[in-house]
Amino acid sequence: MSARELAELFEELPAEARSQIERLAEKLRAARRAPSANDDYSFDWAGGLKEFRDQYTSVELQHKASEWRLES
Repeated sequence: MSARELAELFEELPAEARSQIERLAEKLRAARRAPSANDDYSFDWAGGLKEFRDQYTSVELQHKASEWRLES
């Protein structure tokens, strides 16, 4: 489908459908700019809470970490 055909099709749609397509297009554009799975990630945080492993289960520790984030 050519760009012209696509534009004509778009113009024939109801306003709500055009709005949905515009939102979808923005999401697709943003996803294209997002970091890819090939980007290097730092895991220097790994083990940062090991001092608490005897005090909390992993689920409790997740909740505690959330609380600590909210406090700061």
